[in-house]
Amino acid sequence: MNELDKLLTKVNRRFETCFETIKVAGRELKFLQIANMKEYIEKITESNKIELPYWAKIWEGSIVLAYLISKKRPNNSECLEIGAGIGVAGLFAAAFGYEVTITDIDEYALLFARISAIKNGLNVNIKRVDFTKDSLNHKYDIILASEVLYKEDTYIPLINFFKAHLKDDGLIYLAKNRKIKAEGFFNELERDFSFSKKEIGLRSGENKYIIPVYEIWLKRRNSD
Repeated sequence: MNELDKLLTKVNRRFETCFETIKVAGRELKFLQIANMKEYIEKITESNKIELPYWAKIWEGSIVLAYLISKKRPNNSECLEIGAGIGVAGLFAAAFGYEVTITDIDEYALLFARISAIKNGLNVNIKRVDFTKDSLNHKYDIILASEVLYKEDTYIPLINFFKAHLKDDGLIYLAKNRKIKAEGFFNELERDFSFSKKEIGLRSGENKYIIPVYEIWLKRRNSD
């Protein structure tokens, strides 16, 4: 039994799974997903298990980040995805030629990401990282983050993580839900970073989404 089959066997002891294909900038990748997610959530809700698998959702913001990263030239750049879930943005970054590290705090999220990486023949570094307290002791050219602003008590630790892990000339691409204002985060961010915002439209079937995306860089870069 090869590594992919071994990992799928482990996952399928807990979840019914399938592979879903996503296409970005002409490149198609297959991502492991929980099959019949709606039914699965209803089942665990009925059994009073309230830890919903938000890590398994394919967030629209992650797809937008994947599109943005496809428009840049890799140039041997190192890319870090935090709060990655199943690693949509990070795996696309790897497919577009970046050296990628994918991180999350959920072991199953990382397992799903690893399976998808193998399925697509992508070489990525996958680590369990809590950005509120852990350090990788390394700096990156690009940091990708989608849907990481849902807890106010993580705002300052997240900014400190950015400061510790972004190269002086690096960029952060952060996508968030339009309903989350996160004013405290951006007020604190302005102490050490500059940023610009744009809203990008994404159509999925009959649904259309508007995703706010922030490009963030260290203020000291402005004075170089």
